[in-house]
This record gives sequence, C-alpha cells and structure tokens, in this order.
Amino acid sequence: MKSQWWPLARSPRCGIMLGVLPRMRIWQASWGEKRAAWIANSIRAISHRVVKIGALLIVSLGVYVRVEGLDHVPAHGPLLIVARHYHHLYDGSILLRTLSRRLRIFVALDWVGSRWQRMLIEQACAALTWPVILRGERLRRRDAVLQYKADEVRSYLRRAMQNSVMLLCQQEALLIFPEAYPNIDPSQMQKLMERAFFPSTQVLRV
Repeated sequence: MKSQWWPLARSPRCGIMLGVLPRMRIWQASWGEKRAAWIANSIRAISHRVVKIGALLIVSLGVYVRVEGLDHVPAHGPLLIVARHYHHLYDGSILLRTLSRRLRIFVALDWVGSRWQRMLIEQACAALTWPVILRGERLRRRDAVLQYKADEVRSYLRRAMQNSVMLLCQQEALLIFPEAYPNIDPSQMQKLMERAFFPSTQVLRV
C-alpha cells in the first residue's frame, strides 16, 4: 500500500526542497568561508605590502646597507632568522627591505603606554600574523605605567609559540631577536655597552 506522502515526494517542488535547497545552502556556506578566507588573505597581503614600503622608506633615509651572504637564505620552505638586535627600528626594516620573502617578526609589545595604542598595534600584528610576546621582567617593575599586566605574560608567550610553530609549518619566514632588547632603544636602555649581548634565555623568561 502506497503512502499518502508518495505523490508529494514525487513532485518537482519536493525535489527542489529536498535536494537543491540543501545543496544551495551548503554552497552558500562554502562560498561564505571562501570569501572570508579571501578577504583575510587580501588584508594580510596588503598589510605586508604597506610594511614593506614603509621599511624601504625608513632604510632609504640616510641608512647605508651592505648585504653579504644573501645567497645562503633559502627562497622556499620554513625559515627561522635569529638575529642580533642592535637598533629598535632599523634591524627589522633592513631585513624586510632586503629579503624577497614575506617576513614575519617576533615582537614584544610591553612598551605600549595607552589603550588605543595597544588595540591598534595588536590589530596590525594580527593582520601581519606577527607573533606577540610581553617581557615579564619589564612589566613587574613597580614604576611601570603600561597597558599590559604581568599576569598576561604566560598567555601571550604560549600563543606566540603556537603561532610561530604554525608559521614555520606553513613554510613561512620568521625573524626573532633572542636578546629581547636592542642596543639602541628610545624607551629603555637595557644594554650599557655597544657590543653587549644578552643571553638568548632573556626572551623566554617568565
């Protein structure tokens, strides 16, 4: 005995409802995800382009650059550059200007002194996919008037480590200054001598 729903099930409208509409919904969701990914990639590409242009302008203003050994830098695959930190601005700018690859920089933001500055710079670092850490010994100073707290250090360090591993797994290039402080720093001079070199454990001290 045929079910009373059989004629309805054989109708074109029912076929559209049961077949085409769910598939359209799946296509719509997939298209939405692809569109969101495309927008994120576009923002990331534009952000890197802007930073690259900014680095070119900074380096061109009276900075003499001599590059040696560039042929040793691989053009593809995961790349970790561990560099000495001499100048707070020129070091990263020179490497951004010199390398043809898209470069991520492992940065510390504990120097931020205002709420809007923290929000703006963190959003910029997120758009650039730059890992962000906080230097705990600086935030624990009693005279520190900053936007970050000492109890945020571990969570930022954990997230930065995860993001760094993810970037390297994605065959990206990552720059890290293991000393954590530059020789020339406008906000706080940690090094007393020009040739001073901090131990690499400084950046991981929490």
